[in-house]
Amino acid sequence: MFQHRHSPGDFKKIISSPFVILLLSGLVFFAAYGTFNIFLKRRGLEDNLESLNAKIRHLETENIFNLKKIDYLTSESGIEKEAKARLNLKSPGENVVVVIPPEKIQQNNDDSDNSFLKKLKSFFQNL
Repeated sequence: MFQHRHSPGDFKKIISSPFVILLLSGLVFFAAYGTFNIFLKRRGLEDNLESLNAKIRHLETENIFNLKKIDYLTSESGIEKEAKARLNLKSPGENVVVVIPPEKIQQNNDDSDNSFLKKLKSFFQNL
């Protein structure tokens, strides 16, 4: 009934019209722009994922260290060693040797030179 046949020239005219070319160019631009944005987001997410995986590995290592430290500190020998180190305690019958660095000895000697009488003498000389 209604048959309308298009000639090959009609299709070329439609495709080569400025409106269709502009429309197709716009579609290609938006598709390329969207693809590029997706690529950038994916790259950022992959970097973030790698950073988080590195943090997980670090925290797992730290967790293992802390678990070993807890086991050590809950043992009898661990408690004893920590008490000696932090609280300066000693076991019954144990002798403790205190080593004083030479700087401390010199500092104590300098402090004793500033006795009350020397300070008093210095005070009156400066008047």
